[in-house]
Amino acid sequence: MLLALLPILFETLQLVGLLLMLFGLLATFSGLLGLYPKLSHDQPTLAGVGFIGAALAALGIITGIVINAAASIAASSITPFQEGVAGTEIILMIVLLSAGLSFLFYAIAVLRHEASLDALGGLLLVPALALPAAIILGMLVEQTTTAIPPALVPLIAFGLVSLSEIGTGYFLRTEMMEEQPGKLQTA
Repeated sequence: MLLALLPILFETLQLVGLLLMLFGLLATFSGLLGLYPKLSHDQPTLAGVGFIGAALAALGIITGIVINAAASIAASSITPFQEGVAGTEIILMIVLLSAGLSFLFYAIAVLRHEASLDALGGLLLVPALALPAAIILGMLVEQTTTAIPPALVPLIAFGLVSLSEIGTGYFLRTEMMEEQPGKLQTA
């Protein structure tokens, strides 16, 4: 009896985990969007490109959720991000590309900012480098016969991204945000 319920339990846990991850990514991109007013005075072009990348990534995630929810409802299944759903791969690539570019341009803008924010710039560079590395290494591992399990590459890459995002959030929350809009400061 219990063994019969395990697939349903795993499917439900997979869905909950995916939804938590997607909402976490939406929170990340909304946080990046919030950096724009603080950086636009010093680095308007870099901050603008970062803003566009974060907005595209957030819209891509929302679009992907809607498309996959509609496909899941039509298929009478709660399996998220089913293979073969039209547009899913394209949306995922747009999200990853725009997210990577957003992190990269915001990192450069922060590093070039008048305040000394090297720690924040470094934290923002981690996802900018880890996302493309995960894609490239994942494709290489899948195409070659190695002892590395294919699921290990994204696990490590997204683990690094998650840790850097936690560090970025902590840094922004505790050490440098002040009440004046348009200003970044160090502690």
